[in-house]
Amino acid sequence: MDAGTAASRILEVLERATVNDTRCAIVAKSVIFDVFQPQQQDGVRSKSIALRLTLQGEETLTDARAEAACAGVVEALQEALGARLRA
Repeated sequence: MDAGTAASRILEVLERATVNDTRCAIVAKSVIFDVFQPQQQDGVRSKSIALRLTLQGEETLTDARAEAACAGVVEALQEALGARLRA
């Protein structure tokens, strides 16, 4: 994502996703635990962030439900901030 994106903005997008996307409703806590800013490439300043998500629901958590929550988080960050998963 863009290097100028504030951590508070990222967490705000995640918080909004937990309210607006039923897949993300089980995200109880989001923490940014690592930020990496490589050298500028092709005139683009970017950074990589690592997130720790705590998932908690009323029912037993299944792999499918956890994967759906993570997909919802990624989609929210992509739509709001232009984020992308690193390959």
